[in-house]
Amino acid sequence: MRVKTGILGGTFDPPHIGHLILAQEAGEALGLDRVIFVPAAQTPLKEGAPVAPAAARLAMVGAAVAQHGPSWEVSDWEIRRGGISYSVHTAEYFHGRFPDAELFWIIGADQLARLATWFRIGELAKLVSFAVAHRAESPPPERPQGLDAGVRLLELPVRRVDISSTEIRARLSRGAPVDLFLPEAVSRLIERERFYR
Repeated sequence: MRVKTGILGGTFDPPHIGHLILAQEAGEALGLDRVIFVPAAQTPLKEGAPVAPAAARLAMVGAAVAQHGPSWEVSDWEIRRGGISYSVHTAEYFHGRFPDAELFWIIGADQLARLATWFRIGELAKLVSFAVAHRAESPPPERPQGLDAGVRLLELPVRRVDISSTEIRARLSRGAPVDLFLPEAVSRLIERERFYR
């Protein structure tokens, strides 16, 4: 039987409870055997470098997922590789590492609109199915025009969690509390290491 593997990428600057809720709901809805969190060195669709250095973001993601158990793991592959992190390269890496796995790339509905422009999308679509997270109370997003028919899209209705890493960094910079936005282990790590101060 193929091992169902979800891939959740991003800058995770910092990782927050919204990321964890998304991973949990994706795991339940898709019957995933494991979820791999993949912090990016630099994403092609975001301008500017991440605020926290790669080692700090990797440590925070590790702290965020550590208590969930062995079905969640963190990969440092994109950070070790360096440069812009294109999804197709990451998918090729995990396909090589887990040749018998069925790969699901977890994205938000906002990313779906730009999916046709992703680097080597045709090759990426041969390796993964896209699980498109959208708010459970809203209708699923429509398939974008121009997206190749070979790109497999799966609906992933999730609860609404309006938390962003940008908001958390802004609160940290002015000394506002962030305890309820972050996993406790991440909050402690940020406080101890004074990330974003």
